[in-house]
Amino acid sequence: MKYPSLREYQLAVQNPTLAFRNDPVLRGGVARTNLLNLPTVASGGFAATFRIDCGGRQWAVRCFHRSDGTDRGLLHRYGHIDAFITGNSDLDFLVPVKYLDDGIIVNGNTFPTVRMQWVDGLPLGVWLEDWAEAPDPHRIDTVRRRIREAVAALRARDAAHGDLQHGNILVRPDDKIWLIDYDGMFLRNLAGLDSIEQGHRNYQHPDRGRHYGADLDVFAAECIDLSLAALARDPSLWKDFGGTGENLLFESTDFANPDSSQLFTRLSAMPEISASTRKFRAACLTEYSQIGAALAGRSTLPTADGHVVSTALIFAAEDAAVLRDMEGQPVTVVGTVTWTKIIETPRGAVALINLGDYKKGDFTIVAYGDVVDALHKQYPGRTRSGDRYLRDVKGLRVAINGTITLYDSDYSSNLTPQIELDRAGLLRILDDDQFRDLTENMHRTHRSTPASPRNSPPTISRATLSPPQQLPKPAPAADRTTARNAALHDLYKNKTGAARKPPQPPATTPRPVPRTRREPPTANQPYNGEPATPAARPTESWPPPPNPPPSPRMPLPQPMPQALPLQQRTQSHRRRGNGRTAFALVACATAAVGVFAAMQRDEIPAPVQFQSPSENVACQIAPDGPEAGVRCDAQEFTYIPPDPAGCADPGYGRTITLTQTSAGFVCTPDTLSAPERPILPLGETKTAGPYTCTSEDDGIACRDNRPGGHRFKITRDAYELE
Repeated sequence: MKYPSLREYQLAVQNPTLAFRNDPVLRGGVARTNLLNLPTVASGGFAATFRIDCGGRQWAVRCFHRSDGTDRGLLHRYGHIDAFITGNSDLDFLVPVKYLDDGIIVNGNTFPTVRMQWVDGLPLGVWLEDWAEAPDPHRIDTVRRRIREAVAALRARDAAHGDLQHGNILVRPDDKIWLIDYDGMFLRNLAGLDSIEQGHRNYQHPDRGRHYGADLDVFAAECIDLSLAALARDPSLWKDFGGTGENLLFESTDFANPDSSQLFTRLSAMPEISASTRKFRAACLTEYSQIGAALAGRSTLPTADGHVVSTALIFAAEDAAVLRDMEGQPVTVVGTVTWTKIIETPRGAVALINLGDYKKGDFTIVAYGDVVDALHKQYPGRTRSGDRYLRDVKGLRVAINGTITLYDSDYSSNLTPQIELDRAGLLRILDDDQFRDLTENMHRTHRSTPASPRNSPPTISRATLSPPQQLPKPAPAADRTTARNAALHDLYKNKTGAARKPPQPPATTPRPVPRTRREPPTANQPYNGEPATPAARPTESWPPPPNPPPSPRMPLPQPMPQALPLQQRTQSHRRRGNGRTAFALVACATAAVGVFAAMQRDEIPAPVQFQSPSENVACQIAPDGPEAGVRCDAQEFTYIPPDPAGCADPGYGRTITLTQTSAGFVCTPDTLSAPERPILPLGETKTAGPYTCTSEDDGIACRDNRPGGHRFKITRDAYELE
């Protein structure tokens, strides 16, 4: 049977009336959703679990999305499992289950489900992450004892859970436990069947294979018991060996070669548990049938051929296509943070941590609610307007383990693979050695090296959840003019019909910019900051105006002639209050004709100064003079600017400038930021000379209005240069 994908299940359960039409308990329910309004899902192994609220009760529904190609006989197995749990009500750590062969309808086809009452509790791994914040030996010993008692109670009834691990043990608020996920459970009535579960590799003996009997839990239970006993005595072990989302302390490689295991070395040096550690080491080295004898302290022989163990599936965050194929699977993803954002919603906060280019649908880490608060506490950052962001996270090398889900983003044609971060501490920050070790052990078929964000700095998108890539370096002015004319030609050719409604003036009239009064320029005067239209030549507009020409024969708009600046004269005449500077101008007409003229300069006007509504970006426009241009400074920024090319100033990246010849970052120790600068309201503009700046929803955008002029945009999270 080919099961639906995880995403297909997510889409189906949004309408429980149709999806659970064959289940009278669930068909009137509502799926629990996250802050992105997608059904919450927990997935691992072969099944995904959804929460459905119905009639004042909460249900957990397991839907199978993977098959190993064998007949798992779930209908028969779960019939016996349900009877066992119902008939042993004293086993209060088990939850009654109901298997339905046609429990859910997806794309018109029926598929099996397992329904059980939703129970409150934290997965043991998540509970330990919280516990490690304020270690309490008594609490962890209580949980340890509860697990040991549950395993003993099952063994007394010739039963075993079959997959004891951090994700299948829930810790209740009163420190009692639940055991969940019974696919691999062994019962006396199932003894004639084969095993359909080999358990989590970081909890199982290397030789477990297809063994199926009442002793399935012996090794895993000892692994958990020894780990919790060690943590109760040395909580720092959690930071050193745990907190990966994949284990408590031990990993499969520790079982395969305990003599070279750093963890075994640490535990052997702890007097209270050294004897238990020695026995567990012997159990790792011996054959599967001798595990019980080794743990009892009896003499056993090591296996002759050693052990071969499976390890984690590790992928580079850049391998988005591969990660999409791993939907529903637990994997480890390694990469470099390129961008972060915190989105405040009425239901709570959402944090997005991008490890690539969001426009391509690259991998993203997502966190919700309290986890966002914990991340922000660890990496605090606020704009002057009070918006939260994660400071100093961009550029970090990280690893995360979890189940891949796919998100349909509005900003990419590809589905975005993502993993939900359950706790802030489960985001592993990697040093050079850790990063190298993980990348060397990446899935061999798809190994790649995560890109450094400095090699592809993020830039602006108007309404992004993560930044697009930097625009390519602009072509020379002549090439841009040719490209624009070609684009205009493609736009206008063969277009006829009624003219479109002319554009309406903006609702808010831009405030006039005070300037020194000037006389209109004569035909031979150079451009001096006031707009001028050459005679008998239409001006260029880019982008093209919304009104198409009345006839396809109408000539294409032509660029205005550009003034080519020449060197200033070395001599000048000084007068009180003004100066005289000689310029040369080459005016381009139908044929190139050079005309030189001198002009009398008025007093240079003062720069126009303002700041964004958030007060994070401060700008000034100098319309004329030797400092002519635009400068904007970001008080706080999370983007990574281009390489500083020798700039040693620690504030490099906050200042961006625009002149007639270029737009880019500059190295300067001072800043324009000052609280007294006037606010440029959202949607309004400031114009001085040939330069115009607009206050947009996420920053300031400035442009040079002259033909071929450059432009930039700057926000707290990104920038754009052209």
